[in-house]
This record gives sequence, C-alpha cells and structure tokens, in this order.
Amino acid sequence: MKHILLSIMGAMMALPTLAVDFEYTYEGEKLIYTVISETAKTCEIKAGATGAPSQNVTGYSVVIPLIAKNGTKEYSVIGIGAFAFMKMTGSFATNTYLNTVVVPETVTSIGQAAFYGENITVICEPKTPPTFPGGSNDLFKYGGIFVVNENVVDAYKASNLGKKAKTVVGIKFPTQSIQWNQNLSYITVGDDITLTATATSGLNVAYTSSDTNIAEITGNKVTFKAPGDVTITASQAGNNIYYNAEPITMSVTVKKAPQSIEWDQNPSYISVGDEVTLAATATSGLEVTYESSDTDIAEIDGDKVTFKSAGDVTITASQVGDDTYESAEPVLMTVTVKKSQQSIEWNQNLSYISVGEEVTLIATATSG
Repeated sequence: MKHILLSIMGAMMALPTLAVDFEYTYEGEKLIYTVISETAKTCEIKAGATGAPSQNVTGYSVVIPLIAKNGTKEYSVIGIGAFAFMKMTGSFATNTYLNTVVVPETVTSIGQAAFYGENITVICEPKTPPTFPGGSNDLFKYGGIFVVNENVVDAYKASNLGKKAKTVVGIKFPTQSIQWNQNLSYITVGDDITLTATATSGLNVAYTSSDTNIAEITGNKVTFKAPGDVTITASQAGNNIYYNAEPITMSVTVKKAPQSIEWDQNPSYISVGDEVTLAATATSGLEVTYESSDTDIAEIDGDKVTFKSAGDVTITASQVGDDTYESAEPVLMTVTVKKSQQSIEWNQNLSYISVGEEVTLIATATSG
C-alpha cells in the first residue's frame, strides 16, 4: 500500500502546473497575459489557438508594457504567444484594423503567426532580436514591417524573426528620460504619498514596488503599510514614437509611526480611600498601561487605582508600541493624597442629669 501511495504522489507531482491567465489594461488596451514563472515573476501575451487570436483589441495600435499587473502582483512581459494578434489586420480583421504593435525591450520570444495579417508594423524595442521558431512558420501573412533601433538593423535582418518581415527599417528612436526629485527621506507607516516622477516625453510614468507588503502602489499613489526597506521603480515603456526610458529607482526606509499619550484627567483633590478610573489614551488607539511609584499609597489594577494612604505618589502612563507604532513618550501625573476627612456624631441627651449619675458617652467618629 505504501508503494502505491508513493506512486500516486509521484504522479501528482509530475502533473504540469495549470497556467494562470489575467487581464491588464495599459495605454487604453486590455490584453490577456499568461504567467510563465511565478518565481521569476514573468509572463507573456497569451497565445491563441491555431487560426484564432487570444486578444480582442479595440484600436489601431497596441503598446505592450514592460510590466503587467495582476492585482498586487507584477510580472515582466518576456514573450508574445503564438497567434496572439492573428487576423486583426487588413481583410483578415474580424473586430478591428490593428496596424501597429509596440514590443517592449523585455520581450525575448515571439510565437508563430503572432501578427498573422496584412501590412502590420511592429516597433521592436529589444536590442537583441527575440527568438522565433523559424522554418516554415509564418509570422506575418502579407507585408509586415519591423521598425528597430538603427544600431541593430543587421542583427534583426539576420535573425529568424527578421527574415519573416517584408522590411526591417532602422530608425533613431527618440530618447526620453525620467525626472524624479521627490524627497522620500522621512516616511512612516500609514503615509499616503502621490509619486511625482515625470518623463521628458510627456508620457505617463508607471511605478512598481519591490515589496507590496511594505508599499502598495495604485497608479501614482503609494500607501506605506509596514516598516522596512522598499524600492520604488519609476519606468516609462515608450510608444510608437519614443524609446523606453531608463528606469529610476528610489530606496525608501519606512519607519514606525509615532504616537503620543493624551491624559487630561484632574487629580487635584484625592483622599485616602478614593477609587479612580484612569483615562489616558494613545493616539495610536493602542492600550495604555499605568504604574505607581509607591504601591503603599496608590495601588493600580488595570486602569483602576485605589488610594490607600496619604502622601505624594506619581502615576506613569505608558504605551510601548507594536510592529506599526513607536513607543510613546510616557506621561507622568503627580498626586497628593490627603487624609480623609472625618466628623463626630453625638446625639446623646444629657439634658437632665443628677449628682452621682454615671453615664456612658456614645459619640462616634465617621472614620470608625
């Protein structure tokens, strides 16, 4: 039986991992992506079936991003699957007349028939030609132009990929850079910051976080959720005019949030025997603890204090912090405990007393 169970477990471990697909919208076009490696955080434009595209674009051009996001997860786009944009151009088009696709520099492979159609222009940013199956596999149906950096024209013409195009054109891509002068030197947990990097091209800058548990980014807004070190990267993937910009990184040390103790209680008249509920609060909302400098005078249980004898005593309110908040500066309150007041009650009637009588006096003190 043990051998049978081990065989079943081995067979289950050998089963291929199911592919994970997700949608991400960039520059107005929603594309479908397939995760290649969860460990390496890589993905590709989802492959279509033979003769059927996987994508359903709505415009005339598509800009594929460097990074595709699935919720809080971010994946580098390294491939374009086979048949991805098939039959989206010319007389083949079913939904649109796609004529331009911008391929980012991160792409290292392009599948067969990925752009199968008429007269499509592919602006290819990778400095090394992406791999292509070659042989009898088609990339385009008719036409097909690669526009590449002028420095790598020969490399593309000699590649399997370039040989499938009607023309490989070299141009000098307009350059752009990112400017980011923001000061993130003092950041604490809970801060919400608008990131202000700009590209000289005027195109939108995208941001990614090296640790979304510490810094979570939505658009150009970042929320710092936990203390620690995190790197934020600003990038601009380019378009059909501009080459991608060199990304800029900014390292941020997120500190615990500060807190303070507020304690407005008035202990101006306290006498022996008084029991008081202490009412200090921490701005963090965390529980405040108390300590007495002399438990013979003031004894504390939780937030209750009982004054047991006369004298001066100091009560300290503290909050030590947690994973999110720094410890608060303790607040001290000095209390002078007075002796309790007492009175004498004597209601005895001694209005008629004769010589020689002995009377027991019955006055009492309220103190006992």
